[in-house]
Amino acid sequence: FTAAAPVVATEETKELVQPENPGEASSQQTERTVRTTLALPAGTRINSSATAEAPAQTFVLAAPALQATEVIERSGTVLGAAQKDESRPLAARLASLRPVQYAGMLFIGLAAFLAWHGWWTKAALAGGTGLGMIILAAIIPGHEGLILGGGAAVVLLGSLLVLYAYHKGLLDKAVSNPEAK
Repeated sequence: FTAAAPVVATEETKELVQPENPGEASSQQTERTVRTTLALPAGTRINSSATAEAPAQTFVLAAPALQATEVIERSGTVLGAAQKDESRPLAARLASLRPVQYAGMLFIGLAAFLAWHGWWTKAALAGGTGLGMIILAAIIPGHEGLILGGGAAVVLLGSLLVLYAYHKGLLDKAVSNPEAK
């Protein structure tokens, strides 16, 4: 017999997922479907294979028939991260800092400036207050305004007390020894 050429239809789907973050994995999914339809004339012999449940059998088609098959191939690949992401955890840590902690860092910078100019007592006061503000904001969240106000007040009042003590010492020195200038 002369068999007609089979009719073949192919569909292919591809999906590539590549995240913006190079620290995350990329994936690719592919699906290919091949549908084949074959016209079988009358009198075609079809042999089935023997299985554990049934013996081999042979059938003869009494009328023309269509044999349709569908083959689906699926494949997927996941590629690991291109590089380790260091910037996002750092950005998350910086974003979790409260404004009062930045103010504490500013006070520590002020302490360095004061120490550079030789004002050691005020530098120690500003540095200790800045460190205290950073630690207190982490320990007792929700009281940032109170911590910021208290820290500024401590540095301001402490600086005024240091200035008072300095000038009081100069005044006492001048009163006790009027001839020394």
